[in-house]
Amino acid sequence: MGKKVKKCPRCGFVNDEYAIFCANPECRESLMYVTAVSIEPLPKEEPGGDPPVDPPTPHTAQLECLSQPGFTFEVKDQGIIGRQGDIDVSCLENCDYISRLHARFIYAGGKWYLQNLSDTNKTMVNNFRVPKGSQQVLSDGDRITLANTSFLFKVMKP
Repeated sequence: MGKKVKKCPRCGFVNDEYAIFCANPECRESLMYVTAVSIEPLPKEEPGGDPPVDPPTPHTAQLECLSQPGFTFEVKDQGIIGRQGDIDVSCLENCDYISRLHARFIYAGGKWYLQNLSDTNKTMVNNFRVPKGSQQVLSDGDRITLANTSFLFKVMKP
């Protein structure tokens, strides 16, 4: 049986199974109603046996800028998009209205999510507004709009 952990629904941080609050100092979300789940350790190599299986390929996606064609950005789990985020969009002409840390991409349970971090500038998925702090499930081909800039979300196969 594997180790039990609680994954924060707000930031995705993996916490101890007995955690009451997220250990991420920038989050501190309550984990009172989050159920701990088991994670399996990687198999150990045994003498004369097969080598261990490589860990799974990280899940990635891409954002193709529709407002300014020719710009594509790689998306990884927990990646933050913004003018100062992991996914830095400051190279785009109309990026002034995109927040410094606008939204977070989360990969959990086999699905991609977009979490809105922006208080002032809109975050939309397929023309539906995502409220601040809320998460929206993403699918391949979804249109994401941050302020006045639109992107096409593309899931990359592992």
